[in-house]
Parts: sequence; C-alpha cells; structure tokens
Amino acid sequence: MRKTTKEAIFPLKITMTSPVNDEQVINFFGCKIESGKRNTITFAKKDLQVNFISYN
Repeated sequence: MRKTTKEAIFPLKITMTSPVNDEQVINFFGCKIESGKRNTITFAKKDLQVNFISYN
C-alpha cells in the first residue's frame, strides 16, 4: 500500500497462523502480529480509499 500510494499507510491489525514478532517485522508493519486461525490484514477504510499513483 505504501509503495502504490506514496502514503504512510499501516495496517490496523495483522493475524497469522504462525506469527512472527521480531523487532524488524513490528517496525515494518507498525503493529504486532497476533495469532489467529487464519492469515488476515486489516486496514482502515480511509486508507483503502487512497488512490494508487499508477494503473500498474
């Protein structure tokens, strides 16, 4: 999302069946990865409405 919009967009929540929570991962995503039954990534609705900078 950040590369395609040139905006500082971070997920609200990430869940994974096998979460990885080292410092580099937390810094990149801006949140800890939680354990869950499936892999998910949740963004704020306002972030999903930001236009991409190109069609590719």
